[in-house]
Amino acid sequence: MLYGPEDFSRFEFIKKKKEQLGEEALAKANILTLEGKKLSLEDIEKACVMTPFFSSQRMVVIEGLLERFEKAQKLGEWEKLGELVARLPPSTILIFNEEKIERENPLLKLLEEAGAQVKHFPRLKEEELRKWVARRARECGGEISPEAVEALLELAGENLWILASEIEKLCLYCGERVIRGEDVRALVGISREGSVFLLGDAVAEGDLELSLRELRRLLSEGAPPPLILFMLTREFRLLLQALEGAEGLSQAEMAAKMGLSPYALRKVREKAKRFSPSSLREIYDKLLRADLQIKSGRMRGEEALYLLVLDLCRSKEGR
Repeated sequence: MLYGPEDFSRFEFIKKKKEQLGEEALAKANILTLEGKKLSLEDIEKACVMTPFFSSQRMVVIEGLLERFEKAQKLGEWEKLGELVARLPPSTILIFNEEKIERENPLLKLLEEAGAQVKHFPRLKEEELRKWVARRARECGGEISPEAVEALLELAGENLWILASEIEKLCLYCGERVIRGEDVRALVGISREGSVFLLGDAVAEGDLELSLRELRRLLSEGAPPPLILFMLTREFRLLLQALEGAEGLSQAEMAAKMGLSPYALRKVREKAKRFSPSSLREIYDKLLRADLQIKSGRMRGEEALYLLVLDLCRSKEGR
C-alpha cells in the first residue's frame, strides 16, 4: 500500500518491484495495471488469481481506488477487501498506489489490519533532498559536489521529476569528473530559462531569423557552444524518442525512461508531431556531426553552430 504526494518516489518503488520480475519482455506479460475509479471487488479478485506467465510471480497495480472512499462512512462490499488480501496467492504481488488520501482513509486502515505493508511518501525535507540528489547522481554513474547540490536545488527547485532529469543531463555532460557548481549554473541555468528550448522551437519551425537571434543571445550571455549543442541535441533526441514511442509502456513509465515529468512528456509529444521519424533522425545526425566537428577541432564552436542552424532551417522544406 503506497500513498503520499511524492509521486516520483512511488513510481520508482513500483519500477524496482517490476524489475524483480525478471527479463523485461517476460515481466511485461506479468504486470497488470488497473484504474481504480470504476473497479469492483470482483474485478480485483479475478486479476489476483490469474496464473503467472512463465514466471513464479505476477504483479497487479491498482491506481486511485482508495481515493473513492476518502470520506466514506460505509464500505459495503469493500469490507471484504481485507479478506481478499489475506488469501492472496503467493504468486501475486498486489500494489495499491494512491496520492490524494489521508492516514484516516477507511480502506487504508482495513488494508493495514489485513497485513498489507504500508509505505508513506511525503515531500522530502531540505536535508533529505540533499541526500536524495547525491544518491541519484551516484545511481546515474556520476558524483556531485556539495556546492553543486546547493546550486541545483536553488535553480531546479524541489520537484523530483525535474531534479532527476537535470541530474541525468549533468552526469552525461560531466562524464567521469565530479559535477561542480559552475556546471549546474551553466547547464541547469540555460535549461530553466528555456533559451535552448526557444532555439529548438525556432529551428523546428524553420524560422531562420528567430533561430539566429536566439543563438546570438545565448552566446552573448556566455553559454559555451558545446553546452548549447549538448542541450539542443538532447532536445531533439527526446523528440525522436517521443515520436517513435515505447511499445507496452504507460505514460508514467515512458516519462521516467526519458527522464521527464509526465507534464513535460506531453509537451514533448505535442512538439514531436511536427516531424516525421526520418526527418528527426536526419536532424539528430546533423547535430552529432556538428558535435564531432567542434570536439575534433575541425571547426570553431560558434561557427559550427551558425552553420548548423542555417542548414537545419533551410532543410525545413523537406520535412
